[in-house]
Amino acid sequence: MQSVITIAQAPQKMSYQAVIRNSGGALVVNQAVGMKISVLQGSTSGTAVFAETHTPTTNANGLVSLEIGTGSPVNGTLAGVNWANGPYYIQSQIDVTGGTNYTLTGAYQLLSVPYALYAVNGVPKGNNTGDLLSWNGTQWDAIANTAATTNIGLPKVTTGIMQPSYCYNSTIVSDEGFSITAKGVCWSLSPNPTLADNFSTDGQGIDPFNSTYQNLLPGRLYYVRAYATNARGTGYGMTNTFTSATTSPTITTAAVTSITNNNATCGGTLTNSNNIGFNSRGLVWSTSPNPTQSSNAGMATNGAGPGTFTVGISGLTPNTTYYIRAFGETSYTTLYGNQVTFTTGSLPYITTSAASEITNSTAISGGVLTNPSGNPILAKGVVWSNSQNPTVALATKTMDGATEGNFTSSITGLALGTTYFVRAYVTNALGTSYGNTITVRPASLPTITTTAVTSITNSSATCGGESITNGGSAIIEKGIVWSTSPNPTIDLSNKIVAGAYNASFSNIYMNDLNYSTTYYVRAFARNQVGTAYGQELVFSTRTLQANDSYLGGTIVYILQASDPGYIAGEIHGYMKSQLSDYIRQQKYWGCNNSYLGTTSAEFGTGESNTIEIVNNCPGDTAAKYCYDLVEGGYDDWFLPSIHEMDRFSSAYFWYNVFLITSSEISDSNCYYGYAGYSYYGINVSIYDRVKWYSNSFIPVRKF
Repeated sequence: MQSVITIAQAPQKMSYQAVIRNSGGALVVNQAVGMKISVLQGSTSGTAVFAETHTPTTNANGLVSLEIGTGSPVNGTLAGVNWANGPYYIQSQIDVTGGTNYTLTGAYQLLSVPYALYAVNGVPKGNNTGDLLSWNGTQWDAIANTAATTNIGLPKVTTGIMQPSYCYNSTIVSDEGFSITAKGVCWSLSPNPTLADNFSTDGQGIDPFNSTYQNLLPGRLYYVRAYATNARGTGYGMTNTFTSATTSPTITTAAVTSITNNNATCGGTLTNSNNIGFNSRGLVWSTSPNPTQSSNAGMATNGAGPGTFTVGISGLTPNTTYYIRAFGETSYTTLYGNQVTFTTGSLPYITTSAASEITNSTAISGGVLTNPSGNPILAKGVVWSNSQNPTVALATKTMDGATEGNFTSSITGLALGTTYFVRAYVTNALGTSYGNTITVRPASLPTITTTAVTSITNSSATCGGESITNGGSAIIEKGIVWSTSPNPTIDLSNKIVAGAYNASFSNIYMNDLNYSTTYYVRAFARNQVGTAYGQELVFSTRTLQANDSYLGGTIVYILQASDPGYIAGEIHGYMKSQLSDYIRQQKYWGCNNSYLGTTSAEFGTGESNTIEIVNNCPGDTAAKYCYDLVEGGYDDWFLPSIHEMDRFSSAYFWYNVFLITSSEISDSNCYYGYAGYSYYGINVSIYDRVKWYSNSFIPVRKF
């Protein structure tokens, strides 16, 4: 269990946070736990002058938060502790099952006196607001606090949870109206460290952050506090302490070996002398120095925990210098080892071209050639065999010249039904390089039949394929392809792959179709020879209608000829957001006790109503939420008027839920819509309710 204590000013209590783990070291999440907190006088085994119990619930990160002084009393009171008679220690005991069978987890000295509590027990008062107290050896003296007037506008920050090598989850409480330009933690062997001491740099903005300490002396007590900087200066969080490990965890990057044009082998060793759990470990590499998990040209993992590991690296660029580091990832941060550099080899680099024009005895391949070393090319071509990894020692190869550049090769003498392994090769004075291996199997095209188109809507339909034969070569992929033009092919993006093998397939959905549009669809099957298509089928999607899903929303109304905005020959209307969260947002109308007089109940006025409310009614209103919403790539959402809502289909409403409209009635009231069931079906009612009620709402937009 890791914990952090925050001193509250009044009443007598202290904020306490802890990360709870079970005996196996795993986080205990979203679970009630039993805790007993005691204040010990003198030492970690001293007299408990105060004790109480709590039953908090951990969050998704295993964190519990409670206030010491508000639990169920066991003995003493927090107000009765005479803080002048210290030192004092906070002892924590826990039962992860939520009971009272407590296990001691630790005791931590209160290194700084809880001032608000200590003040209750007789600390002298200052003379002026903002004065500080200083102990002169005999008594407390009041001194002027010039920082009380100079700290206005500085960020407010909370120091996170202490670990021996890092600080987890520091938070920006407030940026005081100025953007955060830097944040992190600073640490020192003296209290109240500043940016003049050691510090980390952990980005900008108000998001919580994790920090890693560097250059620690072993076995020393360090003072740590978070900081944040804005245009007014730097604000600091409360100072916490930790004791550095007598020996720090180490990560060592091994030397790189087995270096070729595009491959290498490396690894690392992780030691865990500080009880840090490595959840994963591996390597990161880049063509720039100091690669990280978030900035790299490649990353590979190999297991977890301490120890030595080795990773094979592939996909490297020939004749290129790389920087590589081992890493160990903990629950809170990532630690990196020393940086090692290496340069890939400079043999010619070649890629085998895909086979084409395959017949029952011949095929075409070739190679894409790079020669970074500049050494003259001596030979190039392709080599093939019915065994893997053929070499130039075989007679079954082509000789395609001794020049730079890509080339094409003709493969001959193939036997029907035999699988051949083909590699391009290139030789220079340094040796011979081989490309990737491809396979060639002389065969014919497959056959396939397109099945009937079904389940046709305004934006989707289903189809499939059957009666598949592979032509003597395994099916590589099969599926359907469609277009608004005849004879669609797999070169189009409008296709769905339904796996491989010869099995029939059905109910493959064609989504994102345009409404009222004619489409052409064919099933396809591909083997090593090529792609075959089934017969072409033609179908048309239906027109749009209420309750359809469309453009990321649900249509709730189609404009009629008498409606504002109607255009003959085109389909327009209203759609609602498909997210259900808005039904739980519980916003209010705004402008309570103030009558705008510029909104309308009429159909077609919801968008202008929303703008009026946003411009004239400050606060967290339903209209403001709709106006700011970006969903489905659209940002023109608004709160409907009452007569717009009255025409919406049943798809808009949540039954037995009041929904706010953008139509105002008076300085204190507005219109609400309500949908319920009746003997005749769905019944939408209009209600007059007060503006300051927090109620549900559903954003809409026009299309």
